[in-house]
Amino acid sequence: MTAHQIVARARNLPRISTAGLKLVDLLEDSENNTGEAIDLIRSDPLLTAKLLRVCNSSALGLAEKVSSIDQAVLLLGYNQVLSMVLSLAFGSGMTSALPCYGIEKNGLWRHSFMAATAAETAVNRSLYIGVDASVAFTAGLLHDIGKLVMAEVLSGEAHSAIHKHSEDEGLGSIEAEREVLGTDHAEVGACLLHIWRLPDWIVEAIAHHHKPALEPSPQLSAITHLANRIAHLAEAEPGSEAYAFKSNERIVQVFELNIREQDEWLEAVRKSGARAMELVQVVG
Repeated sequence: MTAHQIVARARNLPRISTAGLKLVDLLEDSENNTGEAIDLIRSDPLLTAKLLRVCNSSALGLAEKVSSIDQAVLLLGYNQVLSMVLSLAFGSGMTSALPCYGIEKNGLWRHSFMAATAAETAVNRSLYIGVDASVAFTAGLLHDIGKLVMAEVLSGEAHSAIHKHSEDEGLGSIEAEREVLGTDHAEVGACLLHIWRLPDWIVEAIAHHHKPALEPSPQLSAITHLANRIAHLAEAEPGSEAYAFKSNERIVQVFELNIREQDEWLEAVRKSGARAMELVQVVG
């Protein structure tokens, strides 16, 4: 079974606003597209309403009432508003429970937001300078979107076969998916985003976030891979030790990670998990 065949069978995928999809196209040159991005947000009344609701919630605790996109940008800064808008545009479909992956209600949303924050933090700390922080945030936010498709399309028997193969062979879930199905949730997610006509750099990051491109130089998939692992470690779920970094790993050496930086990174991402749950309560 191919990734395209799985995506073609999906009937209940989350509806993403046209403005949200177009906004991703502007990220690569966000400094020169600020005005166009704000106009895009304004063009979607529902997205605008959700953003203003978040801005006026206790989650942000702003001293004055926000009544327009321009005021939100003035008070919070363009980058923070952009991150919130992207989260609102894509996050609504990530709140359902996915029992086949052992994910409870809001679990995928929380993990995705934490990974997005981890990726954004890496760029802001100059760990990776190949892209703008908003691009990294988006890749982190969307890295597991293929799980939504797999959860809807695959039968219970197929998921059981994957779990059994994983346990019998001592494989990670993505390796088990590939050996049983011939594809995996990363490839399925990339296929969906390609159909949605998202930029190639986002598609590449999602497709390879479990096996990132490091040579001849790290690609966006590498920072997405790091962000995913940091998010899992920050959640401290059973089995998360499998995501721990080892000093002799090539990716650790490429990014010159050290324990101090990792601990600071984890703390920032843990805080974002709490914020993710506040956001979902406001706009859910």
